[in-house]
Amino acid sequence: MQIIANRRPESVSRQALAGIVPAVDSGAARVKRALSARSRRVALFVFAICVINFFDLVLTMRAHGDGMLHEENPIARTLLEFGPMALLVFKMSVLTGAGYVLFSLRRHRCAEIACVLVLLAYVGVAVRWRICYAFYDMSTVAWQEDTHYDMFDPVSVLINNL
Repeated sequence: MQIIANRRPESVSRQALAGIVPAVDSGAARVKRALSARSRRVALFVFAICVINFFDLVLTMRAHGDGMLHEENPIARTLLEFGPMALLVFKMSVLTGAGYVLFSLRRHRCAEIACVLVLLAYVGVAVRWRICYAFYDMSTVAWQEDTHYDMFDPVSVLINNL
C-alpha cells in the first residue's frame, strides 16, 4: 500500500497544474485591466483639473483687471502686484508639478483619491466664480435697466443667471 502523504510536490501531474495556472493568469489579467482603468481615470482627472485651473486663472486675471477682485490668497496677491504674467507663470508651474506627481502615481489608489478631492475643490471654485459673475453681471445690469433683479436677493440672482 502506498502512502499518499509521502508524495513529493514534483509528482503532481501537469494536467492538474493546467487547471490552476489559467486561473492565476486570468486574475493577473483582471488586476492589469483594473490598473489600466485607474490609470485612465487619473489621467482624465488630471486633464479635468488642468482645464478647470486654466479657467480659474483666466477668471482671476479678468476679475483683477476689472477691479472686482481682492485676492485673498497671499501668494497670488503678491504675484499680482508684479503683474498677471507672474501669476500665470506661478500657477502653470504649480499645476505642472502637481499634475506630474499625480500622473506618475496614477497606478496607485491614493493618486486617484487625491485627484477626486482636488477636482471637487476646483469644481467648488468654479461654482463660486459663476455666482460671483452672476452678482457682478446683475449689479451692472440692474442699475442700468429696469429689470426684475433684486440686488440683495441671492435666490433671484441664482434663478435668473444660472
